[in-house]
Amino acid sequence: MNLLKKKHMRLDAVVELRVNESALLQRVETRVAEMRARGEEVRIDDTHEVLTKRLASYRSLTEPLIHYYSERRKLLTVDGMMTIEHVTREINRILAAIGAWRPRHPKKAGEAKRIAKRAKGNARPAARKPRNPLVKASAPPGRPPRLP
Repeated sequence: MNLLKKKHMRLDAVVELRVNESALLQRVETRVAEMRARGEEVRIDDTHEVLTKRLASYRSLTEPLIHYYSERRKLLTVDGMMTIEHVTREINRILAAIGAWRPRHPKKAGEAKRIAKRAKGNARPAARKPRNPLVKASAPPGRPPRLP
């Protein structure tokens, strides 16, 4: 929080990735076995022991904050056991709803607008960027503006 104050920022939300620890351990073991079977080098930190230590560290240092942020209605939870694509999509949906993310891909811009519209009652509008007087404002959506 001191870092946020120092940068004159405030915390809008905390995203928790909720996972099943035993399933995570099984995933690591499976991934390591598959990498060895293919003859690939296994990462030093991709072991049962390292993951067990990380989970213990999470439980002692980070998990106590879950209740704190939940009481302040800043905690948003994502099922971390979904596929990477689904987890990414859900996090992006949350960030768009609170005004912290805008997709760069033109086809996804419509999706972000629909999400933002649904979340408008709960979301804080994103801060506006200062206008560049050298850029024409009449550029069509999805196209970069032209410089004079």
